[in-house]
Amino acid sequence: MRTTKVEDQRDYVKVLFYGMSKVGKTTALASLANLGRVLYIDAEAGLKRLPLEQLEIDTKNIEVLDFSERYKAIDEAFWELKQDLEEDAESWAGVVWDSGTEIYQAFLDQIVETRVQRARTAVPQRNRSVIPSNMQDPFFIDRDDYGEAIKKVRTLMRHYRDLPCHFGTAFLERRDQDDKTRMVTIGPSIAPSLQGEMVGWHDVVGHSFYDASKDLYLAAFRQEGVAVGGDRFHVLPPLMVNPSFERIIDYVQGTLTIENDEEQKQLNPPVQQERGDRHSVSAGRRAHATT
Repeated sequence: MRTTKVEDQRDYVKVLFYGMSKVGKTTALASLANLGRVLYIDAEAGLKRLPLEQLEIDTKNIEVLDFSERYKAIDEAFWELKQDLEEDAESWAGVVWDSGTEIYQAFLDQIVETRVQRARTAVPQRNRSVIPSNMQDPFFIDRDDYGEAIKKVRTLMRHYRDLPCHFGTAFLERRDQDDKTRMVTIGPSIAPSLQGEMVGWHDVVGHSFYDASKDLYLAAFRQEGVAVGGDRFHVLPPLMVNPSFERIIDYVQGTLTIENDEEQKQLNPPVQQERGDRHSVSAGRRAHATT
Protein backbone atom coordinates (compact mmCIF):
# COMPACT_ATOMS: atom_id res chain seq x y z
CA MET A 1 0.00 0.00 0.00
CA ARG A 2 1.44 3.37 -1.05
CA THR A 3 0.64 6.33 1.19
CA THR A 4 1.77 9.92 1.71
CA LYS A 5 1.70 11.76 5.01
CA VAL A 6 -0.36 14.93 4.91
CA GLU A 7 2.42 16.82 6.69
CA ASP A 8 4.75 15.99 3.77
CA GLN A 9 2.36 17.24 1.10
CA ARG A 10 2.95 20.52 -0.67
CA ASP A 11 -0.09 22.77 -0.93
CA TYR A 12 -0.71 23.53 -4.58
CA VAL A 13 -3.61 25.94 -4.94
CA LYS A 14 -6.49 25.20 -7.29
CA VAL A 15 -8.44 28.42 -7.96
CA LEU A 16 -11.67 29.07 -9.83
CA PHE A 17 -12.82 32.60 -10.62
CA TYR A 18 -16.20 33.29 -12.18
CA GLY A 19 -17.93 36.53 -13.03
CA MET A 20 -19.05 38.84 -15.78
CA SER A 21 -16.67 39.96 -18.52
CA LYS A 22 -14.03 42.60 -17.73
CA VAL A 23 -13.93 42.09 -13.97
CA GLY A 24 -10.26 41.10 -13.71
CA LYS A 25 -10.36 37.29 -13.92
CA THR A 26 -7.68 37.03 -16.62
CA THR A 27 -5.32 39.44 -14.87
CA ALA A 28 -5.82 37.68 -11.53
CA LEU A 29 -4.90 34.32 -13.01
CA ALA A 30 -2.00 35.64 -15.09
CA SER A 31 -0.31 36.94 -11.92
CA LEU A 32 0.75 33.34 -11.27
CA ALA A 33 3.57 34.06 -13.76
CA ASN A 34 5.33 36.09 -11.06
CA LEU A 35 6.03 32.77 -9.34
CA GLY A 36 7.41 30.92 -12.37
CA ARG A 37 6.60 29.35 -15.70
CA VAL A 38 2.90 29.14 -16.57
CA LEU A 39 1.10 27.29 -19.36
CA TYR A 40 -1.82 29.53 -20.35
CA ILE A 41 -4.73 28.15 -22.37
CA ASP A 42 -6.10 31.41 -23.75
CA ALA A 43 -9.32 30.16 -25.35
CA GLU A 44 -10.90 33.62 -25.18
CA ALA A 45 -7.85 35.39 -26.69
CA GLY A 46 -8.06 37.86 -23.82
CA LEU A 47 -4.43 37.77 -22.71
CA LYS A 48 -2.72 41.06 -23.63
CA ARG A 49 0.96 41.74 -23.01
CA LEU A 50 0.88 45.51 -22.44
CA PRO A 51 -1.78 45.59 -19.67
CA LEU A 52 -0.06 42.70 -17.90
CA GLU A 53 3.32 44.41 -18.00
CA GLN A 54 1.76 47.65 -16.70
CA LEU A 55 0.60 45.61 -13.70
CA GLU A 56 4.14 44.24 -13.28
CA ILE A 57 3.24 40.69 -14.26
CA ASP A 58 6.24 38.78 -15.62
CA THR A 59 5.03 37.99 -19.15
CA LYS A 60 8.28 36.18 -19.97
CA ASN A 61 7.02 33.31 -17.84
CA ILE A 62 3.71 32.94 -19.70
CA GLU A 63 3.60 30.34 -22.48
CA VAL A 64 0.34 30.38 -24.47
CA LEU A 65 -0.83 27.04 -25.82
CA ASP A 66 -1.74 26.78 -29.51
CA PHE A 67 -5.44 26.01 -29.08
CA SER A 68 -6.26 25.45 -32.76
CA GLU A 69 -6.65 21.68 -32.30
CA ARG A 70 -8.77 22.23 -29.22
CA TYR A 71 -9.20 18.94 -27.30
CA LYS A 72 -6.11 17.31 -28.81
CA ALA A 73 -3.96 20.31 -27.94
CA ILE A 74 -5.00 20.37 -24.28
CA ASP A 75 -4.75 16.60 -23.92
CA GLU A 76 -1.25 16.41 -25.41
CA ALA A 77 -0.11 19.37 -23.32
CA PHE A 78 -1.19 17.56 -20.15
CA TRP A 79 1.04 14.57 -20.82
CA GLU A 80 4.01 16.81 -21.61
CA LEU A 81 3.45 18.79 -18.41
CA LYS A 82 3.12 15.62 -16.38
CA GLN A 83 6.46 14.36 -17.67
CA ASP A 84 8.15 17.73 -17.11
CA LEU A 85 6.93 17.88 -13.51
CA GLU A 86 7.99 14.30 -12.81
CA GLU A 87 11.51 15.13 -14.01
CA ASP A 88 11.66 18.54 -12.34
CA ALA A 89 9.06 19.57 -9.77
CA GLU A 90 9.94 23.24 -10.29
CA SER A 91 9.67 23.20 -14.09
CA TRP A 92 6.19 24.78 -14.06
CA ALA A 93 4.53 27.04 -11.50
CA GLY A 94 1.12 26.14 -12.86
CA VAL A 95 -1.53 26.05 -15.54
CA VAL A 96 -4.42 28.38 -16.39
CA TRP A 97 -7.62 27.64 -18.33
CA ASP A 98 -9.17 30.89 -19.57
CA SER A 99 -11.93 30.31 -19.79
CA GLY A 100 -13.52 26.99 -18.90
CA THR A 101 -16.72 28.36 -20.42
CA GLU A 102 -15.08 28.94 -23.80
CA ILE A 103 -13.10 25.68 -23.73
CA TYR A 104 -16.32 23.73 -23.20
CA GLN A 105 -17.95 25.61 -26.07
CA ALA A 106 -14.92 25.00 -28.31
CA PHE A 107 -15.10 21.26 -27.62
CA LEU A 108 -18.82 21.28 -28.37
CA ASP A 109 -18.28 23.16 -31.64
CA GLN A 110 -15.58 20.70 -32.67
CA ILE A 111 -17.84 17.73 -31.93
CA VAL A 112 -20.66 19.23 -34.02
CA GLU A 113 -18.28 20.01 -36.89
CA THR A 114 -17.01 16.42 -36.88
CA ARG A 115 -20.53 14.99 -36.79
CA VAL A 116 -21.68 17.17 -39.70
CA GLN A 117 -18.59 16.31 -41.74
CA ARG A 118 -19.12 12.59 -41.19
CA ALA A 119 -22.79 12.85 -42.10
CA ARG A 120 -22.04 14.73 -45.30
CA THR A 121 -19.31 12.35 -46.44
CA ALA A 122 -21.04 9.12 -45.39
CA VAL A 123 -22.96 8.81 -48.66
CA PRO A 124 -22.72 10.42 -52.10
CA GLN A 125 -24.39 13.80 -52.61
CA ARG A 126 -27.33 12.29 -54.51
CA ASN A 127 -28.21 9.96 -51.62
CA ARG A 128 -27.68 12.43 -48.80
CA SER A 129 -31.40 12.53 -48.06
CA VAL A 130 -31.13 9.13 -46.33
CA ILE A 131 -29.31 10.84 -43.44
CA PRO A 132 -31.52 12.92 -41.12
CA SER A 133 -31.19 16.58 -42.02
CA ASN A 134 -30.46 17.65 -38.46
CA MET A 135 -27.33 15.46 -38.44
CA GLN A 136 -26.05 17.58 -41.34
CA ASP A 137 -27.04 20.87 -39.71
CA PRO A 138 -24.04 22.72 -38.18
CA PHE A 139 -26.43 24.72 -35.96
CA PHE A 140 -28.13 21.67 -34.46
CA ILE A 141 -26.66 20.22 -31.26
CA ASP A 142 -27.67 16.68 -30.45
CA ARG A 143 -27.93 15.38 -26.89
CA ASP A 144 -25.01 13.05 -27.61
CA ASP A 145 -22.92 16.06 -28.64
CA TYR A 146 -23.46 17.65 -25.24
CA GLY A 147 -22.63 14.37 -23.53
CA GLU A 148 -19.33 14.01 -25.39
CA ALA A 149 -18.28 17.61 -24.67
CA ILE A 150 -19.07 17.17 -20.97
CA LYS A 151 -17.05 13.95 -20.83
CA LYS A 152 -14.04 15.61 -22.47
CA VAL A 153 -14.07 18.60 -20.12
CA ARG A 154 -14.54 16.35 -17.09
CA THR A 155 -11.62 14.11 -18.08
CA LEU A 156 -9.19 16.92 -18.81
CA MET A 157 -10.17 18.99 -15.80
CA ARG A 158 -9.48 16.06 -13.49
CA HIS A 159 -6.12 15.47 -15.14
CA TYR A 160 -5.00 19.07 -14.77
CA ARG A 161 -6.39 19.39 -11.25
CA ASP A 162 -4.20 16.49 -10.13
CA LEU A 163 -0.93 17.83 -11.54
CA PRO A 164 1.64 18.74 -8.85
CA CYS A 165 1.45 22.49 -9.57
CA HIS A 166 -0.94 25.39 -9.14
CA PHE A 167 -4.04 25.38 -11.35
CA GLY A 168 -6.46 28.18 -12.14
CA THR A 169 -9.61 28.45 -14.20
CA ALA A 170 -11.88 31.33 -15.16
CA PHE A 171 -15.54 31.09 -16.06
CA LEU A 172 -18.22 33.52 -17.04
CA GLU A 173 -21.13 33.54 -14.62
CA ARG A 174 -24.64 32.20 -15.11
CA ARG A 175 -27.84 32.67 -13.18
CA ASP A 176 -30.13 29.68 -12.73
CA GLN A 177 -33.60 29.49 -11.21
CA ASP A 178 -35.02 26.33 -9.71
CA ASP A 179 -38.31 25.49 -11.42
CA LYS A 180 -39.91 24.34 -8.16
CA THR A 181 -38.53 26.64 -5.49
CA ARG A 182 -37.94 29.63 -7.81
CA MET A 183 -34.64 30.17 -5.99
CA VAL A 184 -31.88 31.84 -8.02
CA THR A 185 -28.23 30.77 -7.85
CA ILE A 186 -25.17 32.35 -9.46
CA GLY A 187 -22.21 30.18 -10.38
CA PRO A 188 -19.74 29.27 -13.14
CA SER A 189 -21.16 29.23 -16.66
CA ILE A 190 -20.84 25.61 -17.75
CA ALA A 191 -23.22 22.72 -18.40
CA PRO A 192 -25.41 22.23 -15.29
CA SER A 193 -24.17 18.66 -14.82
CA LEU A 194 -20.61 20.00 -14.56
CA GLN A 195 -21.17 23.11 -12.45
CA GLY A 196 -21.19 21.41 -9.05
CA GLU A 197 -18.17 19.30 -9.96
CA MET A 198 -16.19 22.35 -11.07
CA VAL A 199 -16.82 24.06 -7.74
CA GLY A 200 -15.90 20.92 -5.81
CA TRP A 201 -12.67 20.30 -7.73
CA HIS A 202 -11.14 23.66 -6.77
CA ASP A 203 -9.81 24.66 -3.36
CA VAL A 204 -10.76 28.30 -3.79
CA VAL A 205 -13.86 29.58 -5.60
CA GLY A 206 -14.26 33.32 -6.00
CA HIS A 207 -17.08 35.40 -7.43
CA SER A 208 -15.24 38.23 -9.20
CA PHE A 209 -16.69 41.71 -9.68
CA TYR A 210 -15.72 45.36 -10.00
CA ASP A 211 -16.86 48.04 -7.56
CA ALA A 212 -16.96 51.23 -9.62
CA SER A 213 -17.68 53.43 -6.60
CA LYS A 214 -14.30 52.51 -5.07
CA ASP A 215 -12.50 51.56 -8.29
CA LEU A 216 -11.69 48.15 -6.81
CA TYR A 217 -11.49 44.69 -8.33
CA LEU A 218 -12.88 42.24 -5.78
CA ALA A 219 -13.72 38.59 -5.27
CA ALA A 220 -16.01 37.01 -2.67
CA PHE A 221 -14.76 33.69 -1.30
CA ARG A 222 -17.74 32.74 0.81
CA GLN A 223 -21.15 31.35 -0.05
CA GLU A 224 -23.16 34.53 0.26
CA GLY A 225 -26.80 34.86 -0.76
CA VAL A 226 -27.28 33.34 -4.20
CA ALA A 227 -23.62 33.35 -5.28
CA VAL A 228 -21.29 30.36 -4.94
CA GLY A 229 -17.97 30.82 -3.12
CA GLY A 230 -15.51 28.85 -1.05
CA ASP A 231 -12.07 28.68 0.59
CA ARG A 232 -10.88 25.23 1.58
CA PHE A 233 -7.83 26.70 3.31
CA HIS A 234 -9.92 29.00 5.56
CA VAL A 235 -7.37 31.80 5.30
CA LEU A 236 -8.72 34.23 2.70
CA PRO A 237 -10.74 37.35 3.50
CA PRO A 238 -14.42 36.77 2.72
CA LEU A 239 -14.17 39.76 0.37
CA MET A 240 -10.72 40.28 -1.10
CA VAL A 241 -9.23 43.35 -2.78
CA ASN A 242 -7.10 42.64 -5.85
CA PRO A 243 -7.72 38.87 -5.63
CA SER A 244 -4.74 37.84 -7.74
CA PHE A 245 -3.53 34.26 -7.90
CA GLU A 246 -0.21 35.43 -6.51
CA ARG A 247 -1.86 37.09 -3.48
CA ILE A 248 -4.05 34.05 -2.83
CA ILE A 249 -0.96 31.83 -2.70
CA ASP A 250 0.68 34.30 -0.31
CA TYR A 251 -2.32 33.95 2.00
CA VAL A 252 -2.20 30.14 1.79
CA GLN A 253 1.54 30.11 2.56
CA GLY A 254 1.06 32.51 5.48
CA THR A 255 3.22 35.35 4.20
CA LEU A 256 0.10 37.48 3.81
CA THR A 257 -2.67 37.83 6.40
CA ILE A 258 -5.66 40.09 6.82
CA GLU A 259 -3.73 41.93 9.52
CA ASN A 260 -0.71 42.79 7.33
CA ASP A 261 -2.46 43.10 3.97
CA GLU A 262 -2.31 46.82 3.12
CA GLU A 263 -4.60 46.43 0.11
CA GLN A 264 -7.45 45.16 2.30
CA LYS A 265 -7.47 48.51 4.09
CA GLN A 266 -9.08 50.02 0.99
CA LEU A 267 -12.32 48.40 2.13
CA ASN A 268 -14.44 50.46 4.45
CA PRO A 269 -14.67 49.57 7.27
CA PRO A 270 -11.75 47.08 7.37
CA VAL A 271 -12.69 45.79 10.86
CA GLN A 272 -15.89 44.25 9.52
CA GLN A 273 -13.88 42.56 6.80
CA GLU A 274 -11.47 41.01 9.31
CA ARG A 275 -14.38 39.44 11.13
CA GLY A 276 -15.91 38.15 7.92
CA ASP A 277 -18.89 40.44 8.37
CA ARG A 278 -21.67 39.33 6.03
CA HIS A 279 -22.80 42.90 5.42
CA SER A 280 -19.49 43.91 3.88
CA VAL A 281 -19.77 41.08 1.34
CA SER A 282 -23.38 41.91 0.59
CA ALA A 283 -22.53 45.56 0.09
CA GLY A 284 -19.92 44.60 -2.45
CA ARG A 285 -22.46 42.51 -4.33
CA ARG A 286 -24.93 45.39 -4.36
CA ALA A 287 -22.25 47.59 -5.89
CA HIS A 288 -21.60 44.88 -8.48
CA ALA A 289 -25.28 44.71 -9.36
CA THR A 290 -25.34 48.42 -10.17
CA THR A 291 -22.31 48.42 -12.49
